Amino acid sequence: MRLIERKDYIDKLISLKNTPDIKVITGSNAFLLSSDLATLFTGRVHEIEILPFSFKEYLLYFPQDNYEEAFDNYLLCGGMSGGYLYPTVEETYKYIADVFDTVILRDIRQKYKIKNVVLMDRIADFLMDNISNLSSARRIAETLNSNEDKINHKTVHLYMDYLCKSFVFHKVRRYDIMSVSEREQAEPIHRERRMAIMN
Repeated sequence: MRLIERKDYIDKLISLKNTPDIKVITGSNAFLLSSDLATLFTGRVHEIEILPFSFKEYLLYFPQDNYEEAFDNYLLCGGMSGGYLYPTVEETYKYIADVFDTVILRDIRQKYKIKNVVLMDRIADFLMDNISNLSSARRIAETLNSNEDKINHKTVHLYMDYLCKSFVFHKVRRYDIMSVSEREQAEPIHRERRMAIMN
């Protein structure tokens, strides 16, 4: 989108603010993520998150009797329904990679004015490789650090936050079944919040 088109888009959104009709705004762009819309239309926003298909929803889309084969196909193609339009797995992968690159390149880098693009890519790659594992910004910074390049865990945490706000990853908090008294007796650990990142 050219700069003038972006300005027109934002101007049109602002002009909708005072009209009584229901408006539906979909898609993503570099300037207005959900939190920005909530600020712009204070008190008049109802956000509906639409996530990729679960396996159950995949079966509704592609009814099959052989659940093992269906699950294997689901693992190959994932839950991004736009990818179902492509006849081969390779084309589906290309579609998913294009969506990912668009969100990373356009939405996150432009919106948050990311200066260290290589670091953002490395963090995204690390999180993809460690799906469902406990991950902390400090651990990621330690893993990615090299002798020449010192990465601050606060920057990593900030970039992780941007990735979550853009729905590239979802934060899943660890469920703690320890009682309060057991927690008090446990040895102290880092105070930094740990998060499991799942897509």
